[in-house]
Amino acid sequence: MPTSAYTICSLTGAVDVYNNSLSCYNVIEIVQFTRIPEPQPGQPQVVARVPTCRIVAVWLRDDADDPNQLYEARLVSRRAGGEVSELGRFPQFRFPTQFHRLVVPEIPIVPARPGVAFVECQIRRAEEGAEWINGNRFPIVFEEVPFQEPRPTDLQAPLPTT
Repeated sequence: MPTSAYTICSLTGAVDVYNNSLSCYNVIEIVQFTRIPEPQPGQPQVVARVPTCRIVAVWLRDDADDPNQLYEARLVSRRAGGEVSELGRFPQFRFPTQFHRLVVPEIPIVPARPGVAFVECQIRRAEEGAEWINGNRFPIVFEEVPFQEPRPTDLQAPLPTT
């Protein structure tokens, strides 16, 4: 069976078109988040941007594996206490070369609560009753920080006076 080579979550990345090498930039280790309170009557709603990340999972085909074998893969998030959430699935694939990359170019990072979540890619043969093979786990620490009211900044341009 194939072996998980690595799983990485990063803010961005690139693939070199000449040699097919992969680069991951700004690897994510800690995500800080704030719970935004409901606005008071007459106050504007605070809008927050939901950060996204790129997930790359690479698998290594064993020499004994048939390169024509069809596989399916999924991403899951694991939390303490055994909580598992499916983040998404990939189209079915084969291993024509020794390595196979599974890339999600952009997926939202939605922290539910503080703590550590492990992002994991799982694969299995695309056949009835096949068991999922667990891949490497990539940890992301979620830290909650206190909400601070937004303030006008000194960088705002003054209104023209004519």
